[in-house]
Amino acid sequence: MSTVPLKKALSILKPIAGPADKPVLLIAHPDGVHLVAEDADHRIAVTVPGSVDGGKWTLPPRCVLPHSALSALATGARLDVDILPDAKIRAGGVVALRCSDDAAPEGAGAIQYRREVLGEDAAAVGAALVAVLPSVSADGCRVGLNGAEWGRRAVVATDGKRLMAASVPETVGPTNRHVIARETIRLLDRLPVPTSISEGETVIDVRGDGYHLRGRLTEGAFPDWSMVVPKAWQHRARVPGLGAHAADAAKAIRGMDCGKKPSVRVVVNGAWESRVDAVDGGTWSAAVDCQHEGPDDGSGGVQPLRIGLNARFLADACVFVGGGVEVEFGDALSPVLLAGTAPGRLAIIMPMRLD
Repeated sequence: MSTVPLKKALSILKPIAGPADKPVLLIAHPDGVHLVAEDADHRIAVTVPGSVDGGKWTLPPRCVLPHSALSALATGARLDVDILPDAKIRAGGVVALRCSDDAAPEGAGAIQYRREVLGEDAAAVGAALVAVLPSVSADGCRVGLNGAEWGRRAVVATDGKRLMAASVPETVGPTNRHVIARETIRLLDRLPVPTSISEGETVIDVRGDGYHLRGRLTEGAFPDWSMVVPKAWQHRARVPGLGAHAADAAKAIRGMDCGKKPSVRVVVNGAWESRVDAVDGGTWSAAVDCQHEGPDDGSGGVQPLRIGLNARFLADACVFVGGGVEVEFGDALSPVLLAGTAPGRLAIIMPMRLD
């Protein structure tokens, strides 16, 4: 059996099994080995193709091994597996239980799915879930919103300070009043493109080439996010180079002591000018060309706009919406709307007070 697919499978299972060296269930099949890891909220099954009875190692029909033992095997190290009395095995000096065929079922029974997407639609939903991950809340006080909402036509995530929404193929069937947990999306980000995504009452199943991820949905419901999308603007700026500019600002802030609020002071006045002030008096500033529309300043020009933005939020939003960013503002304290070349995507950032 090649160690390359095994290493890849272990890297997928590592977030669940690796940190505490949790056991991994191995199920021998004619086409290879199914590796299964699970915790309280997730279950991942990955297929490693190869010959089970031939090659370097032989497995009982079902057994449980520590993640570290499998990792040693993937590096090419010798792994001795001995059958012990009382249906136990020893692998790499560690004793683990050997499971009978009915002691470790491959799934939790039949799931009644409320809706399901396949093929390209599943790939689109999976990509949207991963794309909104930067705006998913990690606030322990808002557990019911620590995830993304897969609505009928869009995937949405917000942490209360920013929002990302991506349109997805419309689904048939009732939508769930649950959110897809942040950890489930992080696991999905490690997996190849899904070929099917199915949503049940309390779980979501994601399947792809050689894997099956099951995550527990979090009970909760987003408010109507469309209500926070600005319907009108006072200033609008088209800034093709904003993505790289915002990334530079975020990088500058990481190297400076800016206090508790890592904001960038932005002046839009024919150009997009950004300035970062450190508490020790140091500064960073840069400008990028833009097309600016806004209220007349009385002399045939456009009134300048001054606003404070979180540089990392701005950089993440630019990546999310794609190039050719167009930004719409109300006033200095109103939500900021961003759109770009990525079809069906929009981002909203709440501004920060400058003083």
